[in-house]
Amino acid sequence: MKHLLFTAFLLLGAFSNAQTKIIVPHPETGREMFYFNEEPYKDWELKYQYSRRSAKTGELLFIKTLAGSSGYVKIAEYDDSLQITEVSYHTSKEYAFVYNKEKLLEEVTSYFQTLPIGVWKEYNDKGEVTKENDMDKQYKMSIDCLMQIMKERYDIDLIKDPVSVLYTEKTRPIYIVTYSYGPYTSRWITIDVNTGETLFDKCLSGDDFYEYEEQIYRPK
Repeated sequence: MKHLLFTAFLLLGAFSNAQTKIIVPHPETGREMFYFNEEPYKDWELKYQYSRRSAKTGELLFIKTLAGSSGYVKIAEYDDSLQITEVSYHTSKEYAFVYNKEKLLEEVTSYFQTLPIGVWKEYNDKGEVTKENDMDKQYKMSIDCLMQIMKERYDIDLIKDPVSVLYTEKTRPIYIVTYSYGPYTSRWITIDVNTGETLFDKCLSGDDFYEYEEQIYRPK
């Protein structure tokens, strides 16, 4: 009887622990991310690692980058936080997870290249969302829509090809896509965000860029 009661208490404790474990899924893979964990990257190849001494505490803080088959990750220690930054080879999206010193998730942000995308979230120590910001609302044309236009109209793959993407609203909302043909020549394509119309499309070399800079960045 005592053995049965002991087993029951163990099962109850395990159930209680499972009930209190907080789950915050990775936006792309669904992997649990609330607790800082390097285990998913244990078989990834270490590309580089360096350390610096904290001016605040004097302790060594480490930063390392590891590469896997699906992407690469940067793991960094700071005075008051830890950060895991993942970049996917398949989507070119970057996800940054910021943790406090207790190794609990505080913030999640995401980017496509340098463009803020997705829903940015902040969390308390119970895993509850305290703040949300939908970064996609600023783009009247989504990144996915731009990808489709570039592929169908120009046969340019924004994930695989050597391109950079900029969003600006200097004169009107536009995307500027730059396709690099090497160190001296690039193709510049300006897309109207509201209509999808091509406002500029030229291959430029060297000083030619300055002649057309106004048309690229501030189309009429």
